[in-house]
Amino acid sequence: MDPVFDPYYRWLGIPPEEQPPDRYRLLGVPPFERDVEVIQNAVDRQMMHIRTFQAGPHSAESQRILNEIAAARACLLDPAQKAAYDRRLYAELHQPPPQPPTEPQPPAPAPVPTAYPVTSPDPTPPARAPYGPTFPPAPARRKTRRRRKSGDRTVREIVGVVVGGVSGVAIALAVLWYGFGVDALGVMARFAPRSGSEFVAEGGSDEQGDAGATGTQASRLASRDGAASRAASGSASASDSATTIPPDAAQQKAAVQAKAAPPAPSSPFAQLVSVTPNEWADGAVELGVVPPGGVERWQFSLVSDFVDLGGQLEFAMPVASSIDPTGVGWPIYLQPRGEAAPETQTLAATLFVEDGRLKLEANGEGDEAARRQLLNTIFSFTDGDHSRDLPLRQPDEREAVLLNLDEKVIAASLATEALPPAEKLVLHIAELEGFPAGVSADPAAMRLRIGDRAAIEISTGLSDYSAEIEVQFDQIQTAPEVRIRAWHREGDRREQFTSEHVKSEYAILQKKIAQDQGTLAAAQTALRNAESALRSVAARRPANSIEAANLRNQAIALQKQRTKAIGAIRRLTTAIPKMQAAVARLEAVARLGAQLHNTARIHFRVAAAAEGRELPLIHLTGPNSG
Repeated sequence: MDPVFDPYYRWLGIPPEEQPPDRYRLLGVPPFERDVEVIQNAVDRQMMHIRTFQAGPHSAESQRILNEIAAARACLLDPAQKAAYDRRLYAELHQPPPQPPTEPQPPAPAPVPTAYPVTSPDPTPPARAPYGPTFPPAPARRKTRRRRKSGDRTVREIVGVVVGGVSGVAIALAVLWYGFGVDALGVMARFAPRSGSEFVAEGGSDEQGDAGATGTQASRLASRDGAASRAASGSASASDSATTIPPDAAQQKAAVQAKAAPPAPSSPFAQLVSVTPNEWADGAVELGVVPPGGVERWQFSLVSDFVDLGGQLEFAMPVASSIDPTGVGWPIYLQPRGEAAPETQTLAATLFVEDGRLKLEANGEGDEAARRQLLNTIFSFTDGDHSRDLPLRQPDEREAVLLNLDEKVIAASLATEALPPAEKLVLHIAELEGFPAGVSADPAAMRLRIGDRAAIEISTGLSDYSAEIEVQFDQIQTAPEVRIRAWHREGDRREQFTSEHVKSEYAILQKKIAQDQGTLAAAQTALRNAESALRSVAARRPANSIEAANLRNQAIALQKQRTKAIGAIRRLTTAIPKMQAAVARLEAVARLGAQLHNTARIHFRVAAAAEGRELPLIHLTGPNSG
C-alpha cells in the first residue's frame, strides 16, 4: 500500500493544508450552507463517489471517509446539531490570523480588478492613424475658430464623462453596501454606526481601521483556502498604507459569508458543545467558547448517576459560581459512593477557562477507566434565566437498521466506549422510514428497557391477515443489541416472515392444489364408473340364487365406491378454493415483503436514563434521516 496515500486529496481534491476538512468542505458545499436539499444532494454525491473505492486496495480509508460523510450528514441535517456546529466552526474561522514572517519579504504586486477605473501614468492618449478622406487645410482665421469650438466641446465631453463615471461608481458602491453588505473601497463603513457587539462578532477593535477589520475578517474566513488567504492578507497589509486597494472577489465572498454567519447568541451557554470520545485522547477536551465576563455569574453542577464505576465509586463536583482565585478551576472528584469526606476524594478532572474557552482536563495520574466514564456525565449550567444540561459526549452516529427479509433475525450491536450499566439504558424507536401505509404503531411512543419488546403492526389490506415487525432490546454478553424479526399472521396462526419462508409456503400450497385437483378428477371418474356399473348390475336378471347373491355383493361394493367418491369430491371442492385464497393472501404478503425488503429502515436512539434526565449515547439515523 502506498505509505503516502492521501484519500482526501486523491478522491475529493482536498489538499493537505485544508485537512482535516470541516463538514462543509468534506461535502463540497459552501460554509454555513442552509439549503437542506443542497446538503442532501452533496451527501449522496460524495457517498456514491467514495463507495466506488470500497473494493480497491484502500477500502479501509473509503469506509472511514464514508463514516465521516455520514456523521456530517447527520449533523448538518439536524437543525440543533447544525446550529451548534455552525457556532463552533464560526469561532474556529475567527481565530486570530498567523503572524507574518519576521524576515523581509518582497512586496507582492497589489491586485487591481478590472471592474474599477485605472489611471494611466501617461494621460496623453496614443496617437491614432487618420481614417476617412483627407481634406485640404482651411484658412487660418476659420481654422482658429474651429479649433476653439472643438476645444470647448472636448472639455465639456471630458467633464461629462468624469461626472458620469464618478456618479456610476458612487451608485455601484451604494448598491453593494446597502444591498449586499459589501464595502468595496472600505469607505462606506466609516459613516455607518457600529456597536461593541459588532466588533466582537467581526473580530475587530476600536484601534483598527474599518478596512483593516474587513481584511482581517476575510483572512480568517479564508484560512482554509490558500489562494484566498494570501489575497486577503495582501489586502489587510495594503490597508495600513495611504492608498486603499479595492478588495478582490475572494474578499467580497468572505465578507458576504461573514454577514451570513449566525448572529451572536443571547444565551451564555449557546456556544458550548459536547465532544466525541476520540477528542479525549490527549487527556483534555474543549467544551466551547465562553462570552467575556459570563463565567463569574454561572453555577455548575455535575449529573453522574449514569456512571456505575463498579457500584463503589462516584463522581462529585462542588457547586461553583465563580472562578477559583488560585487559578486551579473547578475540581471534579472521584470518591466512594455516598461519602464526601475530603480525605476519601481523589482529583479526577478539572474544569477551567483558558483564552476565553471552557476546557476539561483529566488528572494524568487518575484511573483510565474512570476518565473514560467521565464522558457519560452531564454538566448542568445555570445563569439567571438561562439554564442548560450539556452531555459531555456527543452520541455515536450509525446506520439505521435495514430490514433484510432474507434473514430470520436482524441483529445490530450497540457496543460503544464506556457504556453505562444495562439497567440504565433506554432504546427509543425514533422513526420508520420506507414503510408502506397502514402502520398502526407510533414510533415516538416506543421506549424500551433491556429485555423489553415492541411490535409494529402493518396492514396487508386483508381483513384476516396482518404483518408484524418485532423489536427486542437485549444485553448480549457485555454490549446491548437490538434484534428485529418479521412475522405474518392468519387468525391465531403466526409464521416467520422471511422471503424464503413465503416462497416455500407458496410452493407447498401450489403443489397441494395440483395434487388435490388430480385427486378430484380421479374421484369424479370413479363416481361415474361406479354409477355405470350399478346400472349394469341392476339391469341383469339372475338365473339362480348363486348368481343373485353375486350381483348383490357387486352392487354393495359399487355403492361404497360411489359414496367414497362423492365424499372426496365434496371435500376437495371445498378445500381447493380455500387453498387458492391462501395463495392469494401469500401473494399479498409477498408484495408487502417486496416493499419492505432492503427498503424499510428503523431509526433508533439509545440513551442512559437517570435523575429524570437522559444522556444520548447512540443515534442509528440512516442515510436519509432529517
